[in-house]
Amino acid sequence: MLFSSWGATLGLTAGGLVDQGAAAVLGAAVGVVGTAGTSLLTFWGLRWQTRQQHQSSVDQWRRGVRRDVYVQFLEREQAWSRAALDAINAVGKEEPNLAEVTRAGDECHKRWNDLQFMRETVELEGPESIISASEAMLPLEQRAFRALFVAIDAARDSAGSEERNRLVEAFVECNNEQAAAARRFRRAAREVLDMPASVMAGLPRHS
Repeated sequence: MLFSSWGATLGLTAGGLVDQGAAAVLGAAVGVVGTAGTSLLTFWGLRWQTRQQHQSSVDQWRRGVRRDVYVQFLEREQAWSRAALDAINAVGKEEPNLAEVTRAGDECHKRWNDLQFMRETVELEGPESIISASEAMLPLEQRAFRALFVAIDAARDSAGSEERNRLVEAFVECNNEQAAAARRFRRAAREVLDMPASVMAGLPRHS
């Protein structure tokens, strides 16, 4: 009886011992769960951070690819335009050199083909605003191309200076319109490259 009385006073009854043991186990379990939960949150946090870093790298790479495509397209447009101006200057001389006119015309054909090939790459890269700007340039380039070769053919056929001057002026007008369209494409390219990646991802692509 003496032990039972003291045991009850100290909380050392069989039930008390079980309760204390359960509390200790429960506390340990909570500690394990807390540690596991923290580890899990850390894991998912690191995974999310890794995915974000990867996506950022991909976005930067895509932006670089597009920038290079746009720059190459504009460079080829300028190369075609310079070749066309050289050719029209040869046509506009008082006494055109037919060999020079022919060489200039051949160079224009080459630069034209290079430009149209690059346009296909632009359409693959997009987005829609860039493709629309490129497509708007095409009919103006075609008009300039036709005007140029009408003038070249006139020079080859020994057309008079008055006729050649009229054709030169027609080409210059077409070339000015083409240059304005190229400037619009350049502005569209800058707008696209300045867009945040999240906005770029939502832009429609060419169907």
